[in-house]
Amino acid sequence: VSGSILQTSYQQDFFTFWNEARASNDVAPLSAIDPLLMPRAALPYLSMMDHCPETGRFRIRLSGDAVKSAQGVNYKGRFIDEIDGFEKPMERFRWCVETRQPYWAEAPLSFSPKTFKRYTVLGLPFADPDEAVRRLIFVFTFS
Repeated sequence: VSGSILQTSYQQDFFTFWNEARASNDVAPLSAIDPLLMPRAALPYLSMMDHCPETGRFRIRLSGDAVKSAQGVNYKGRFIDEIDGFEKPMERFRWCVETRQPYWAEAPLSFSPKTFKRYTVLGLPFADPDEAVRRLIFVFTFS
C-alpha cells in the first residue's frame, strides 16, 4: 500500500499509525489497538474484525458510527461467512491474514442494504510477534 493511494487524511494518518506501531516488525502488535493512541479522526470510520486461526472465521468486533450509518446496519458480533455479500471482501481478508500485509480496495457496498454505495477501505493486520494475525482493522471512506 502506498500512502498516495489513500483517499483521506484519516486513512493516511491511520496507515502512518500502523507503520509506526509495527516498527521493524511485519505487522503492528495487538497492544497497539488502543483508541486513545489511534488517530481520532479515523475512529468513526473504523471497523475491527477478529480472526480465529483455528477455524479461519472472521467476526466483526465493532464498527464506528460512520460505518454503521453508511452500511445501514450494525454487524457487531456477526461472523462474516453468515452475511450475504461478503464473499469478495472475505478473499481480501484471507489474503491480508496469510501475507501479513495491508491492502487497499475500492468496491461496491455488496454486504449492505445500501448496495448503491461504493467504498474504499484500508485493511491492516495486527498480531503479536511470531503469532498468527488475530485482528484486522479497516478504515473506510464511502460515496
